[in-house]
Amino acid sequence: MNEPSASLATPASIGALDAVTGLRAARLKADAQRSPEEAAGRFEALLGGMLVKEMRKALPDGFFGQGTGSDVYGGWLDEHLGKALAETGSLGLRDVLLPALGGAPAAAPDAPDAKGGEVAR
Repeated sequence: MNEPSASLATPASIGALDAVTGLRAARLKADAQRSPEEAAGRFEALLGGMLVKEMRKALPDGFFGQGTGSDVYGGWLDEHLGKALAETGSLGLRDVLLPALGGAPAAAPDAPDAKGGEVAR
């Protein structure tokens, strides 16, 4: 009758598995070498996108109306607005996250004097 094969692993399948494992290891190594500034920026963009998504839910008919394409366009909007918020530093998370990630905090902008006038130098 039908006997199960002794081994399902062939040299080709073992080689493919080794290649996939090697790719995963290379990705992990590359991720570990990313700078704290990049990690903080990516997190800020992700959180910004999530904030935009939640704000869009408050619209009665959705920003792009109803239908199958509205979800796709909404996702793109969330992603791109989140990136724009991160690039401009509007959320200010990067400066908070950098010390926790081992990076140097960004230099603080010059503050106006107590009377609200020009920056004292």
